[in-house]
Amino acid sequence: MVSEQPWVRKDKSRSRGVVFLDPYALEVDWATLQALTRTQVLDVWYLFPLEAVLRQLARRISGVGVKAPKLDKVLSTAWRELYALPEPDPVQRVDIFDVREDDELQRAASAKQVEEWFRQQLKKEFAYVPEPVPILRSTNRQMFSLFLCVANPSSAATTLADGFMKYVKQGRKPASHRKSGREASDQ
Repeated sequence: MVSEQPWVRKDKSRSRGVVFLDPYALEVDWATLQALTRTQVLDVWYLFPLEAVLRQLARRISGVGVKAPKLDKVLSTAWRELYALPEPDPVQRVDIFDVREDDELQRAASAKQVEEWFRQQLKKEFAYVPEPVPILRSTNRQMFSLFLCVANPSSAATTLADGFMKYVKQGRKPASHRKSGREASDQ
């Protein structure tokens, strides 16, 4: 669908669109995001399921197991960058072959680092991706990251998106009609 008119960018195209992706768990494939950015006319609000991704990214890479193909689809195969060999512990036990028991790739990235890593992946695809808006649960634990991904590479589009995100980040709320002095009959 996004590879057809009017969503395929034409010179001087006036077609524009916004896509809001609110996946159930890990249901948005990386290929979907790539298809949306290729249009250069569809901007994306992506409610990225940070908590769900962190559940799938086990501390040790061996713990990912059968979840690896799903992570490949959602995050691209680049998610393995989040794992690194742990620093050697001088008191670590070794077997007779001089192999450390814990010589396995481990995820050293925190939730904030995973979020920033994903933002950098999006920036490789989209023209503009500002810092996301964290969506918290009642316990102040972050469940989601709301990303704005602008596909249109024009400076007008990215400037508009930047201004909008600054407004959102300030936490401003529109004034009520009562406080602004406007009455219902003024509308």
